[in-house]
Amino acid sequence: MSSLPRNVESLQNVKQSRLAAIVILVSFVLGACVQPQPKPDLAAQTTANPSQPTELEPIPIPEKLPCTKQCEAEINRLKKQLKEKADLLRSYQAQLKDQKPPNSENVSEATQAQTKLHRLASQPSAASKIAEVEAETENLKQSLLINADRSDQRLFNHSQQLINAASQAYQKQDYAASMNFATQSQAIIEMIKNTARKLTAQSTIFPFKTPIIVLVQKNSPIFAEPANTAALLEKLQKDTTFTTNAYLANWLRVQTPSGQIGWIDSMYTQINIPNSN
Repeated sequence: MSSLPRNVESLQNVKQSRLAAIVILVSFVLGACVQPQPKPDLAAQTTANPSQPTELEPIPIPEKLPCTKQCEAEINRLKKQLKEKADLLRSYQAQLKDQKPPNSENVSEATQAQTKLHRLASQPSAASKIAEVEAETENLKQSLLINADRSDQRLFNHSQQLINAASQAYQKQDYAASMNFATQSQAIIEMIKNTARKLTAQSTIFPFKTPIIVLVQKNSPIFAEPANTAALLEKLQKDTTFTTNAYLANWLRVQTPSGQIGWIDSMYTQINIPNSN
């Protein structure tokens, strides 16, 4: 009977040991559940899975700078100025489109008026005009020695022929013819000095101050416009005399004996100086 209490006591010790072990195990499990989890590494996740979009912090957008009244006024002023220039350009284009060449009657009237004016020339006025043109000729000659141009040189020869004819007429006391030749020479000099006529985009027709009498050096075509590709009006025979009253580049606007207004290349022409006894 004495061994029974020992067995009971041994059994109780075993139960207490098991109970203590259970308590320790439960405490460990509960402690693992409440332990804080570490934050995930965003860079590592992105590297591991690059196709997965990541949330980025939004970049703040700067506020729009306020436009002062001065800026608005300047913008409005520039818009108005642009509109005015556009309207002015359209006006110029319309004027150029409506511009028509003078008819033969107008050219003839201008020639007759200039001839009447030259008939009133006196000895002093003719002498003054000759001296003026000779001075311009000498200055232009020095310029052409530096900047030689075939067309300009040819025109310069025309002007020299005319001023020589003016001097000869003056010596014969034909002051009207002298004034006429000197004025024609001066008109050609002004044509040579006009650098604008050589511009590629130039479309301005420059009138001569006095009509110039020229003749055809060889059989030459007369075109409706100052271009070799323009419509052909007629062909002039060699030594045909006609009047030119304007030019564009190296083209002369002429009135043919048949009364047509057209254009001829100045390279085909020469000065017409009538023989006087």
